[in-house]
Amino acid sequence: MHSYSHHPQLHPLETTSNTSNYVKQPPLTTSTYPEPPPAQGNTNNYSNGGTQSRDVAELTEKNELLRRENQKLIEWVDRLTRRVDELIRQSHLLDQNQCAYYLNFSANCWLGLRLEFAGSMIASCATLCAVLLHSPSSATIAGLAGVSLSYAFTVTPSLNMSVRYLSQLETQMVSVERMNSYTTMPIEPPLHISLPSNAPLDWPCHGEISFRCVDLRYRPGLPRVLRQFTATIHAQEKIGVVGRTGAGKSSLVVALMRLVDIQSGSIHLDGIDISSIGLHDLRQHIAIIPQDPVLFSGTIRFNLDPFHLHSDDELWQAIHRAQLSLSSLDDPVDERGNNLSLGERQLVCIARALVKRAKIILMDEATASIDPTTDRRVQHAIRDAFASCTCLTIAHRLNTIMDADRVLVLDRGSAIEFDSPSILLKRRNSIFASLVAKQFKCNN
Repeated sequence: MHSYSHHPQLHPLETTSNTSNYVKQPPLTTSTYPEPPPAQGNTNNYSNGGTQSRDVAELTEKNELLRRENQKLIEWVDRLTRRVDELIRQSHLLDQNQCAYYLNFSANCWLGLRLEFAGSMIASCATLCAVLLHSPSSATIAGLAGVSLSYAFTVTPSLNMSVRYLSQLETQMVSVERMNSYTTMPIEPPLHISLPSNAPLDWPCHGEISFRCVDLRYRPGLPRVLRQFTATIHAQEKIGVVGRTGAGKSSLVVALMRLVDIQSGSIHLDGIDISSIGLHDLRQHIAIIPQDPVLFSGTIRFNLDPFHLHSDDELWQAIHRAQLSLSSLDDPVDERGNNLSLGERQLVCIARALVKRAKIILMDEATASIDPTTDRRVQHAIRDAFASCTCLTIAHRLNTIMDADRVLVLDRGSAIEFDSPSILLKRRNSIFASLVAKQFKCNN
């Protein structure tokens, strides 16, 4: 044991079986352990992550640039399309103008040809008479023949100028004729008249309409379009008006709005005769939703409130009640609302009627020219928005008025049937039932 203490230290990996191969090693300490190599893999991961983030940022920027370029390209194509449409429209108008000019030019050429032919015939007759009347014994015949021929040859340009001046005079005298007709035509009733003493300040407050033996014709000498029409529409009642073509459906609107004065009878609105009320005072309390929506170029605000009588809150309230989706009241509206769909234009008209807060709503085929999906949307908006109003709906599609309180059936300007749809469908020989059966048959 003592002899082993003088041997040098052995490496731990060496065996003691062969002492001759002992190798002297330095003492093992913590400082002599080899240091681990640097973590190359982690550094690569960090560098790869930074590169990927830069790539993502570059791709995002490139996508944003491409999106902007695509948006500019779309706007440019849209402007180009509008420009091409405008050029096509101008070309169409130019073609129409050229067609009219071509007809005018052809008529002038044909007139000139006929006048030239008439002048030539006069000159030929003068020449023939000079030859027939020629006599060797008469010395004056040569002078008379020369004078007659010279005057005959001047007839042609004189005829041309005379006919041209006469036609221009007749054309320009049309303006005089129009002025004479305007000065002698009947004067329209006054626009504003103070309400009768028995009318409430908030007239009309209920919306009851009463027609009493109304006769209407559009012009003296024409047949009557309403013949002794009598009907009473209660307040807040929903009435559907149906009938064949020429039955007088639209004439009800004409009579109620006083576009044409009735020949006899009377129309009362909440007990007040509308003939004793000014035209503007009457029409501002009645709202019309036409079959073809009428919009003006400008903004949504201008189309809803052209006279700036209502606040923005009232306009937005009407828009929401009409279920119209808009981002701003200053959204542009093209001429005739061409930048809006037909359903949106109809909803704008509904919102305009809501802004007026009228008690009477007249709808002349309000959903006749739109698809069934938009029709259901508009009908739903109408039912919700005008629940407290008196509504008259002129309809050809009978399914739109099947939920009305009563249906008015017109024939030759007279009220033939006026009752609820369920009762009319149960009657034998009912015109309304025959119309419903005919439309059902056509749809199937």
